[in-house]
Parts: sequence; C-alpha cells; structure tokens
Amino acid sequence: MKLVTGHKGFIGRNLVKYLTKQGDDVFGFDAVDGDPIELAEKVPWDKIKQVYHLGAISNTTELDVLKIQRWNVQSSLQIMEKAIEHNIPVTYASSGSVYGNSMCQGQYEYNPLNYYALSKLTVDYWVKENLSRFKAPVVGLRYFNVYGLDEKKDDFCTSPVYRFSEQAKATGVIKIFEGSEKTYRDFVCVNDVVELTARLYHCHGTYDLGCGTAISFLDVA
Repeated sequence: MKLVTGHKGFIGRNLVKYLTKQGDDVFGFDAVDGDPIELAEKVPWDKIKQVYHLGAISNTTELDVLKIQRWNVQSSLQIMEKAIEHNIPVTYASSGSVYGNSMCQGQYEYNPLNYYALSKLTVDYWVKENLSRFKAPVVGLRYFNVYGLDEKKDDFCTSPVYRFSEQAKATGVIKIFEGSEKTYRDFVCVNDVVELTARLYHCHGTYDLGCGTAISFLDVA
C-alpha cells in the first residue's frame, strides 16, 4: 500500500489516478479532512510500502506562521520520523519557491519570499541534516509552476495557465499584470510531474523538477 498525503490537491489527485492505474493500493489523507498530525497517527504504517508526502498549506499569502509551522513543517517531520521508524521510502514535495525571484535572472539561490517557501526550505534542511538516519531512499522534489488537467478553481493556488484559460473562455480577454513580461517562471505539466514523482522513489537527495527553461507570464498569456 502507498500513502499519498494531500491526495485531494491538484498534484495529489493526479498522482492517485496514476498509481491506481498502475495497480497500486493507495491510502490517502488530506489536511482539509482535519489536523494533519492527528490524521497521520491513523495511518496503518505497518502496511505502507511507499510514502508520497504532498500535503501542505500551499497558499503563498498565508500569514499565520503557527499554522504553517504545524501543517507544513511539524507534520512533515512527523511523517519523516514514521518513515524512518518503519524503513519506508519517502518522496516529498518541496517547491521552486525556495529560490524566490532569483529565478528571474536564471540564478537558483535560496531566497524564500514568504512563509510557505520558508517552510519548504526548512524541511529540506532537516532532511539534509538527517539523511544518514534514512535507511530507505528519501527524495525531495522542488516543483515549479505546475499546470494541466483537473485543475480546479478551489485549489489553493491555481496556475496562470488555468487562470488565463478561464478568463479567455469566459470573456475572450486575458488580463495580465503590470510587469508580466519581466516575471519569469518555469512551467511544467502535471503529467510530467506525476510520472517523475512516481518513478523517482529510488533516488536520494533533493532535486528541481521543472523544464529548466523559464518563460514570462506574458508569453504564457
């Protein structure tokens, strides 16, 4: 059985579909169903063979530091400790947001601009410091701007591809923000993200998961 946290989110939904098609049994829980730390205690850890930890508050404008600390950091470390205890391989979601606006110049240096990005970097640092404790592989994947099918309005953070498409269908006009021609990001399709997430379980370390080429929001529009 494979555990997928955040299984009701955009990437999580697509990952569950992918794993199910591969014939895997999936146990999922999502923070929208309750406190993630309490939900993690109900996981049948003795039956789990692989952990895909995607669950988190992904709202980059969230200002409740204690909430982010509990949902993104504390719950992540709890799941990591369970994986270490039961010798389970872990693939977890980090984020390209840890680089902040340094991506605009093609430089990939840590520059988290919000509490969400800082929480992701905190978990990355913890994993790096505790790598020797993991007997099974642990891999962190830094997702960039993910777009694709099954993206929904009520997802925490919809992609500009989704928002622009909805605007175009509804009004025939796409509204872009000032400076969109100078704001560059790496956009990657959810199909590619899901396939790599499912297949990189044997790796050890932290990796960027994008296309490697940033384009402007204006070009996306």
